[in-house]
Amino acid sequence: MNLIYPEYDLLIRIKPFILSLINSLLVLILTIILLGFSRYNKKFDYKYFQEPRQHIYNMSDLQRRIQWSHNNSFEAFIIHSVGLLLAIIISSNGLYLGRLVSDVAMIHPLFRILYIIMYIYNRPVFRAFFWGAGLISSLFIYFKCFTLISLL
Repeated sequence: MNLIYPEYDLLIRIKPFILSLINSLLVLILTIILLGFSRYNKKFDYKYFQEPRQHIYNMSDLQRRIQWSHNNSFEAFIIHSVGLLLAIIISSNGLYLGRLVSDVAMIHPLFRILYIIMYIYNRPVFRAFFWGAGLISSLFIYFKCFTLISLL
């Protein structure tokens, strides 16, 4: 098994992981925008800033689902971004993680978008599927990184 990259440019090696990181951040920003619109759209009042955590009791079911999808998006971003940073470090040191790892990294933000949509529209089975797919894709990146490191 060839663990070392052929003579490719550094940017080509790390590009899928950087794009996945940027896209994952954009997904997180999307949830912030959705949350802002759901919380403060018509009845904006200063009291929402005084006790923002108490505001969830006054929210509709849809607003709560948006809030919860936003909370989960932060958790997923933290897990995924650390795996991507590990993959960037490994790849920038000339080690080859494989095409599948790059593909999985690139598909993760799509899983997260679909998860958010299924959460907002209250489709629990699909939501669970896309949540699991996103988590598995992040864990797969970790697995491949740690497997490669252990072979050195």
